[in-house]
Amino acid sequence: MVRMRNIDRKEFLFENPVNDIPMDVRRVKLISQSEWKRLKNKLDSNLNETSRIEEKKLQIEKIKTQSREIVKKWTNTLLGSREKKLEDRSNRLADEEKVRMAIDRKEEKFQVEQRKKAVDKAKQQLYYETDRVRSLHSGLNLTETLKERDMQLRFKHFKNKSEVNKGKIYLETMRKSIEGAIKKELDEAERRHEKNLLNAQELIAQIKEHEKQKKRRKEQISAEGEALRKNATIDLLEREKLDQIYRDQMRKLAKEFQDQINGHIQMKEIEKLCDEKIEEQCRLFAAAKIKMTKMRIMKERDMFQQKEAELQKIQEYLSEQLKNAQTNEEARLNRATTEKEEKYQRDTKEKYDKQLKIIQEINEYRVNEIERRRKRSEDEKQIELCEIRGRIAAELALTEYENACKTKKLEERKQLSRQLLQESMVKRVLAKKERKAEIEAITNENKLIQMEEKFFQDYATRVINHCKANGRNVYPLEQATHTGSMTGLGIGLPRKPSLVTINMNHPTDDQHNSDQSTSTNDQRYNKEMRNNAMLNGNLTNKKINTNKRLGFVW
Repeated sequence: MVRMRNIDRKEFLFENPVNDIPMDVRRVKLISQSEWKRLKNKLDSNLNETSRIEEKKLQIEKIKTQSREIVKKWTNTLLGSREKKLEDRSNRLADEEKVRMAIDRKEEKFQVEQRKKAVDKAKQQLYYETDRVRSLHSGLNLTETLKERDMQLRFKHFKNKSEVNKGKIYLETMRKSIEGAIKKELDEAERRHEKNLLNAQELIAQIKEHEKQKKRRKEQISAEGEALRKNATIDLLEREKLDQIYRDQMRKLAKEFQDQINGHIQMKEIEKLCDEKIEEQCRLFAAAKIKMTKMRIMKERDMFQQKEAELQKIQEYLSEQLKNAQTNEEARLNRATTEKEEKYQRDTKEKYDKQLKIIQEINEYRVNEIERRRKRSEDEKQIELCEIRGRIAAELALTEYENACKTKKLEERKQLSRQLLQESMVKRVLAKKERKAEIEAITNENKLIQMEEKFFQDYATRVINHCKANGRNVYPLEQATHTGSMTGLGIGLPRKPSLVTINMNHPTDDQHNSDQSTSTNDQRYNKEMRNNAMLNGNLTNKKINTNKRLGFVW
């Protein structure tokens, strides 16, 4: 019966779309459509009310934002006018900043150009100050001098030739000069008249402009006069106070200055007396110094003679001692060996007697102590075993600790050796790089010297061609261009290294060079000349030996 009921119940169960619990159809209430709509509207009324309130709030917020946006653009309110002024001020400042930045950029470009011009001019001046260019310029001056001399000779020849027809030529030249002067004066008068007319028109326009400016200035002065009158009275009072303070300060300063002058006069008198005393002392000291130097020279001469005599005596005494020492050395060695053997035998005998005595005492003591130790052996054996075990454990721990320390030290040494090996490899690599960089620097320097030589030859050829075209004597210039290739700063003079020797890592010491003799300076000068010639490819088998200084050739 119960089973039948369960079967009937399952027939009326259906799936619930809301949850997983099955739904019984017999328990469902059936309602009409009108009732369903009424219940639905009642349930939805709360939701509609909340949505309506939210929509109303959104509309109010939208109206507020619109009103704020509209009011923000108004300029007839306090806040709007203030914001408008701030905005105008920020725009004005931004425009001024742009103008200033543009001016700064222009000024920066101008300054860069000026600096570049100054650097180029300085480089050109330095290049013109080199020995080679100076020698070329001196040759150019000589060509100009030769040209001037030739012109003077031609003028002299022409003068001698023209003295024959001097009267006719003089009259003809005077006539031509008078006609040319009259024509020139007429042309100048006409140009002056036209220029005066133009100046008169410009002056009239300037007078009118000045009158307008005067009117504007008068108006500005009248407007500024009122403000100046107001401040005039205050300024007068303040000026009177400041003048009084200034007069008091000037009185104090004058008094202090007078006191200071009196002190300076007294100090000068004292210094004058001191200088006189010092001069007197210097004269006395100089006389005493001369006398002392003479005495010292005489004393040193006597001492040198005494030292020579003493050295002679010492040499004679040492020769005698050496002869005596050679004869007595063999006897002394024999005596020493016999004494040593006797002492050894005596010591060995005493030691043997002492050992026999000690052995006898030990045997007696051993016999006496055997009985006493036998009684205590059992107790001491246990204690000794415990001590031995502890000692063995301590020794084992100590050996382990020592082994650990040894292994640690070994590892540290291995690590140190690896580190040192790595550092040595790094140093080798760095040394190779430095050597390579040095070689590259020398090659670049040689290229630079060749470029400079090419530039100089180009400059010299242009000067020579220009002089040839103008009829100059170019022999001095050709001699100046073929005096030998140099670096930019010229070859080194005595006591001064050249650019090549500096860049080839040959340091100099001015103090050491100042102490060397003239022959050493000549040798170094010849070596520098050979180095410069070697770098420029002009080294020959001819030996350079000269004491002359470099300078102008002519």
